[in-house]
Amino acid sequence: MGNFTFISFVCILTLFTSCGMLNDDSIYDANSLNIPLHKTKNEVKGSAGYGGCLGLNADVSYTPTNSIVLKAGGNYNHQNFVRTSFMGDEYNLNLKNNYKEGAVGYYKFLKNHFINSVELSAGYGNCLTKKTYEYSFSDRQVYEGNYQKYFLQCNLGHVTNKAEFGIAARYSRIFFPTLKDNLYVPSLKNLSTTKNIRIPAVEIAVMAAIGKENLKATLQYGLAVPQKQTNLTYTNGSFGVESMSMIFQLGIRYRFLLAKPEKI
Repeated sequence: MGNFTFISFVCILTLFTSCGMLNDDSIYDANSLNIPLHKTKNEVKGSAGYGGCLGLNADVSYTPTNSIVLKAGGNYNHQNFVRTSFMGDEYNLNLKNNYKEGAVGYYKFLKNHFINSVELSAGYGNCLTKKTYEYSFSDRQVYEGNYQKYFLQCNLGHVTNKAEFGIAARYSRIFFPTLKDNLYVPSLKNLSTTKNIRIPAVEIAVMAAIGKENLKATLQYGLAVPQKQTNLTYTNGSFGVESMSMIFQLGIRYRFLLAKPEKI
């Protein structure tokens, strides 16, 4: 219980900063990274968590052999926030993201006192996203689209029975076949439909899991950085969209083996 108390204290302190992590001006919002840190064959790890701007997340991973890992996950984010703009005006930010992904990769457990779990994986994700801004002076803006994501990810970490610590780096190629941007102002209805948007992004996250051998409390913290600006074209000009987004999540992780150790 001492380990759970410690990580809970750390999470509460970090939670006070989470309200500043909303991805106001981005058309792509980061998802949490699946960082299982496996040790052996027939091992299953499942996690569930919540982030202040990420919503609800769940993922699972399985090692059918001593080198292959299979992973799947999803994110459900339907939230409404009240924000204050730079000029002091309040507005509502409504987020709707339904995301799912799958990946396959190679992992290796090492006899090392520093880094003993290494994983390389490739995967695909798909997300239906809608972001609505409603301003107090009756302006409204809506980003809406469906994107596909192809990614490569590397996980490095240290695993013991009571604690897991890891870092992950993911390079993603995000593709919007179509992105609609409806901008409503009192004197103008401005509609932008931009096709074939491609956004390369680098995402880095650190993870800690502390508790018992099979059940741990988890914390993940990270950042997603787009590698280029996206230009949306309107009837009266164009507008550039580029914004970093934060990764912050609290959760739990459960581990079990599909076979007894002596049979693996």
